[in-house]
Amino acid sequence: MATTDVLIKTIDMLQTVDNLYDFSAEVDKATEALFKSGTIAEGSSEYSLYLAKITQGMLRDAACELLTGLKEDLTKTPKLLMTLAFKPDAKFTNQLFLWVKTTVGPNYLLELAYDPDIIGGSVIVYNGLYKDFSLKKDMTRFFEDKNALQTLF
Repeated sequence: MATTDVLIKTIDMLQTVDNLYDFSAEVDKATEALFKSGTIAEGSSEYSLYLAKITQGMLRDAACELLTGLKEDLTKTPKLLMTLAFKPDAKFTNQLFLWVKTTVGPNYLLELAYDPDIIGGSVIVYNGLYKDFSLKKDMTRFFEDKNALQTLF
């Protein structure tokens, strides 16, 4: 089990489930390196540098235990699924993550999905609850109302 501080820092760094998959692969490489050479070689990726930093000065078994626990804790971390009509860039993803962190809580990872059919807005699934804030839903409702156009004019 990872310390709470390490877990929160790692969630803040990862932000999304996609990044979690990449990070998990780096944890596997780091654990293998620990068993082979007793240390983690600082690779060029942000994740390998981070893993080397958090295990610096630790004995091999303690470092392996930390990495294994961190990986397990991250897989248990709650996810908030957000479907968007576009593929967000890193800046927008960071804004979404900060919104989730302040609105829902600090220990959530974003699971981003892309569906251009929702036109705009988002669809959110959180703790088994489904909320459709998409433009498609609003437009569908508008066009199903036979009197909707009359109310516009």
